[in-house]
Amino acid sequence: MDRLILLLGLVLVQPAGADWKNSLKEGWSSTVEATKEGWDSTVDATTDRVKGLVSQSVEEKIDIPRERALELWDEVQELFEEITALKLEKGEAPERSLFGSTKEDYDEKITHILRDVSILMNDPEIEEERQTLEQLKVKIRQSEERASALRAKAVLAAGKERATLIERAAEHESEVEAYGESRRVLIRQVRERLSGYGLALNREQVEVLLSRVDVDDIVGMTTAFSVIAELTQQFSAATIASGENLAVARKYYGMHVILLELQIYIQKKYIEKLGGVYITKVDQLRDTNEALIDQTVALIMDSAGSYRQIYTNNLKTQKHTLKVLDLYRKILQKDMQKINLALQKVQQNYRVSLNTYQTVTVSADLALLMEKSRNLFNEVVSIQVPELVPFENLQIQREFESLTTQLRE
Repeated sequence: MDRLILLLGLVLVQPAGADWKNSLKEGWSSTVEATKEGWDSTVDATTDRVKGLVSQSVEEKIDIPRERALELWDEVQELFEEITALKLEKGEAPERSLFGSTKEDYDEKITHILRDVSILMNDPEIEEERQTLEQLKVKIRQSEERASALRAKAVLAAGKERATLIERAAEHESEVEAYGESRRVLIRQVRERLSGYGLALNREQVEVLLSRVDVDDIVGMTTAFSVIAELTQQFSAATIASGENLAVARKYYGMHVILLELQIYIQKKYIEKLGGVYITKVDQLRDTNEALIDQTVALIMDSAGSYRQIYTNNLKTQKHTLKVLDLYRKILQKDMQKINLALQKVQQNYRVSLNTYQTVTVSADLALLMEKSRNLFNEVVSIQVPELVPFENLQIQREFESLTTQLRE
């Protein structure tokens, strides 16, 4: 019962708004120490809430991108109109100037807005759940360490003291079980949410995704591109509804062109981070690990007996880490190749769309091109799905997660 109470009251934490977010941050530490009586009074309500959230998650599965697009419609239009105005001003701006804004200055302003829009399109619920999963991982590790320390201390104790230490260790082990179950529930909810955006993954693939250093980039790209597809469809419908009013048709088609620019911006930023940050850090860790291997080999040659065995065991672990680093780098490189291929396709479509926009065609032609862009979106998404091969064993998974922590620091 205590375990169920801990599970329901602690971490079935589908975010419900700003209040829940604040309570999560402020009350996490004190939650574990809450009394059993306090939990008993809230179990029924929490259970009902959890059932409702899971049911809600299933219902939203199909409509998430559309709902998000509708939520963002007004704000996106306003930002895109701002970009359009900046583009017009850029056309009249000089290449260089001592006082006024240059073309480069306008490009920087447009890029800044595109960055804001890309952040705006991220799914806040997935982000909250991912952060909670990170906190759960920390809680699991802490409880495991406490249980292990108490078990070790109990070996040296006797009588009542020993029994007390064993009991306390068992409580922490129960916490580990509860945290683990809560983590599985959250992973299922993340999986359902991602499925609603068109990224269909099994549980093992979600585990791999969450262990990667670029998880935020992948999830952000997936959610943003899904919303872009829905906005493209809405702009297409608005263009058709405008009839022969070319001014209105151009307005919405101009926004469609900006959506393509947004896709290109997101893809380029991800490629930059893969090559300039993530893969670079993997290489740095690999160099450090290779130097450690050389040092350990030298120590083995100069040692004997039990010391030699310890160094040998260390060398085995270091070589395993080297293999995982090579695997990590290979995965990131393969993903960069995929995104580069997808980027080329989007750039081709962008050039056609921009030329058509500048040519000023009738609304029917514009709407047709938008629909083709939406079909291209589906192709692009299928290309840039990340490399999410499940781990072949638990040891590699733990090493992968450990390296991810180092890469983020």
